Amino acid sequence: MTISKTGGIAMAGACLILASCIAMPQAANSQTQTIIEKQVVVPHSVLEFTSAPVARSNYSKRLSDILEQINMAADKGWVTTAQADYMRGWQADVCTEEKALRINNGGIVNRGDADTLEKHVTGLSYYVAKQMNR
Repeated sequence: MTISKTGGIAMAGACLILASCIAMPQAANSQTQTIIEKQVVVPHSVLEFTSAPVARSNYSKRLSDILEQINMAADKGWVTTAQADYMRGWQADVCTEEKALRINNGGIVNRGDADTLEKHVTGLSYYVAKQMNR
């Protein structure tokens, strides 16, 4: 087979394909192809670059949830009034600590303070759960 500059090989290939479709019209028409299209939607994300790492936290939400648990436990009689008052005081102290850390660090809680605050919130949460399940 010789190659010409006008694309003779491509033409020969196209003629061969066309000839095979014409020679077998029943086979080509008897098969049905179902094409299922799957569309994947990827949500856009926003990246924020800062010069210093920023610790994002949800301490205020977690502390609010703990207070709700304390109030519910007191309302249902699962803890005594004295226990509930003690836990509310502890929760208020941790809230005050969290607010002070944010004020002192420009609205964020830095990594070292976040570790300490995490221990306090987790300790309070554990204590509340333990008192509720006595």
